[in-house]
Formats: sequence, structure tokens, C-alpha cells
Amino acid sequence: MKKYSFELEDILEYKKFDQEQAEQEFAKALSVENEIQQKIEYIAQQYLITKEKFKNTKDFNLIISQNQYFNLLDFQKEELLKELAQAKIITEQKKEILQEKMKATSALEKLKERDKEEYDQLVNFEENEFIDDLATKWSNIQTYKNNNDMPNYAIEVHSLKSDCKYLGFMTLDGNNKTFLSEKIQYEANKIVQDCYNETLDLLKNNINDLHIVSNHLFENETMTHEELKSLIRKEMC
Repeated sequence: MKKYSFELEDILEYKKFDQEQAEQEFAKALSVENEIQQKIEYIAQQYLITKEKFKNTKDFNLIISQNQYFNLLDFQKEELLKELAQAKIITEQKKEILQEKMKATSALEKLKERDKEEYDQLVNFEENEFIDDLATKWSNIQTYKNNNDMPNYAIEVHSLKSDCKYLGFMTLDGNNKTFLSEKIQYEANKIVQDCYNETLDLLKNNINDLHIVSNHLFENETMTHEELKSLIRKEMC
């Protein structure tokens, strides 16, 4: 099975980028709001400090100056409160935009998760089917061997060999390595090795049959299943 790929990956990446931009805008709005709040708090501190500093003064000029300063602080505070109210509106707008971006991203991420789960289930199903098929062929090979059914034995061995070429064991894709599951690797290695050993033994024990088949192929280049069985049966007779 080909490597997993989410069909909407490009759209998901764009949504993530869009969300990051919204997060930055929201953070900027919060920063402006906090800066205004700090200025308001500074004014309140200055009010208290000044009041404490001149609380016992009876100097008329100082009292007038203090009141003028308080009026200035009050004016600055009123202006900052207006700015703060506007900043809060902007922050709330940026927050709503961010929430919408997050919902869009989250929806695609959940869709990708479900898609990946379905892919993994399919891979697991195909792996199990593949292992079952290998096991069946290996069982058939043992049966044909015990029954001395060389034609079918040879066909099943060839089929098993053909299946093994799809194992791959490891593929390289850029910097990524993809391994088959350990379960498949173990079972495949065991089957192939056992089959190889059995084949060597059978070739040694049936060398005459091998020469007959080789001679036929040398003269005719091809051989059907029926011709193979016929040749071996004649030799057995």
C-alpha cells in the first residue's frame, strides 16, 4: 500500500497558517489593551503618591498646583479609559476571528485523524490478509511435498516467491524510512528461509526431475503446467 497522504493536506496547512496570523493579531490587540491598562494604573499610583505627599500642606499655591495636577490626571485617565474601551472591542473582534480560524483548523485536523485511522485499519487488514495468504501457501507447499506432488509444489513455491517481492522490508522516501510491521517481517523471513531450505533439499533429492525439466525447456523454451506434470509422471513410472 502506498504511503499515507491526506488529500486536504494543502488546505490544512493553509488553515494552520491562517490561524497563526490570527493568533498574532489577537496577541497584538491584547498587548495594546494591557499597555493602556498599565498607563491607567500608573495614573492611579501618581494620584495616591501626590495626595500622600501633600496631605498636610497648608500652602495655598501648592494646594492649587495639586488640584491642577489631579485635574490633568483625571483628564488623562478619561482619555485612556476611552482608548481602553475601544481596545477591548478590537480585542474581542480579534478573539472571535481567531476562534473561527481555530474551528476551521480543528475540523480539518479531526477529519485527518479519522482518515488516518481508516488508513491504518486498512493497512492492518491487508497485512493480516497477506500473512494469512503466505501461511496458506506455506501449508500447501508442505502438503504437496508430503504427497510428492512436485508440479504443484513448484507452482506454489513460485507463487510464494512472487509474493515475497512485495515485502520490501524497508523503503526510502526522502529522509523518511518506512518499515513493514515487525510481525510481517518476522513471518516473511521465516517462511522464505524455510521455503529456501526445503527447496534446496527437494532439488537435491529430485535432481533427475530437474534435468528432465531443464532439457525440455532447452528444446522448447516454454512449458505448460500439464506438460510439467506429464514429464514428472513419466519419470516416476
